[in-house]
Amino acid sequence: LIELVVKSSATDPIVQGLSAFLLGISYLYDDEPDAAFDRQTLQTILLSRVGVDQFANRLTRLRELPAVKNASPYMQVVPEEEARGGLPSLFLDYAFVEFFTASQDMVQRSITKPPSSFGKSTNNTVTGSSTNEALVASFQVTIQQQDAELQDLRSRVTGLETLLSQVVCTMFSNAEKESLAAHTSSLEDTMATERAKFATLEKEQEDLLVLMGEQDVDLKKYRKRLRALGEEVTDDEEGEEEEEEGEA
Repeated sequence: LIELVVKSSATDPIVQGLSAFLLGISYLYDDEPDAAFDRQTLQTILLSRVGVDQFANRLTRLRELPAVKNASPYMQVVPEEEARGGLPSLFLDYAFVEFFTASQDMVQRSITKPPSSFGKSTNNTVTGSSTNEALVASFQVTIQQQDAELQDLRSRVTGLETLLSQVVCTMFSNAEKESLAAHTSSLEDTMATERAKFATLEKEQEDLLVLMGEQDVDLKKYRKRLRALGEEVTDDEEGEEEEEEGEA
C-alpha cells in the first residue's frame, strides 16, 4: 500500500487515494495487541515514507474525482459511456463514499497524533460517535434533497395528467386522433417513468429514515458509554437525550 501511495503520477489517483485511506483507517483503529504493525511502527512508516502533505493530497484528490463527487445510490451512465454501450468506468459503493467523505478529515488528522493519545475503549467510543454523527448529518442532507426531488416529480406528474386530459378532450378527426393517440401513449410512458422514479425515491427515503433511526440509537449508546467511562458529555447532548426520552 505504501508503494502505491508514493508512486509517481502514472499510478491511478483512485488507487493512490484508496490506499492512503486504508492506511489511515488502519492507523486510526489499530487496537489489536497482536497486530503485525503497532501504531508506533505504522505512524513512523507513514510519516517517513509518505509524509503528512502527500497523505493529505492523496485523500483530497480522491474526494475530487468524479467517481466520488458523482456517487449516487443508484448507478448512472453518462451520455458518452451510454453511446459506447458501456457501464461507468468505476462505480464506488454509495455507502462507502458516504463513509469516506464523513471520516476523511478525521483520518487525515489522526496520523499526526501520537500513538499514546489513542485510548482503548474510550477512544473507540468517541471516534465511533463522531463518525455516526457525521453519517446522520449526511443522511439528513440526502433526505432533504430527495424531498425536493419528490416535490418536483409530483408537480411533473400533475402537469402530465392535466395535459393528458386535455389531449383526450381535443380529439377531432381520425388523423388528429392517430396523432394524439401517439402523443397520449408517449405521455403515458413518461408518466409511468416518473411514477417509477417517484416510487424509487420514496423507498430510498424510507430506507434512509430507518437507517437514521438506527444511527440515532447507536449515538445514544455511545454517549451512555462515554458517561459510564467518565467522559464528558455536553449539555446539549444530554438535553437532547432527556427531551427525546420525555417525548417517548
